[in-house]
Amino acid sequence: MTSVSWKDAQGQLARWIDRALRGEDVVVDGDGDAKVRLVPVSPPAPAERTFGLLRGRVRIPDDFDAALPPDALADFEGR
Repeated sequence: MTSVSWKDAQGQLARWIDRALRGEDVVVDGDGDAKVRLVPVSPPAPAERTFGLLRGRVRIPDDFDAALPPDALADFEGR
């Protein structure tokens, strides 16, 4: 475990975050006792998907990917 002072952590936060991301246990202390532990955030578990959930409820028109009318295209392009 690496213990770092509050003042040092403020001045070199990026360094200590990098070390924590590499798996090192980094603890920020103040007044002689541990205050904060830097740990990487675990990625969220992927959401379970139910395929076909909206079957029959969503309709995609045949011209979905047709060219936009000139006035709508101009709006998207900021003209």
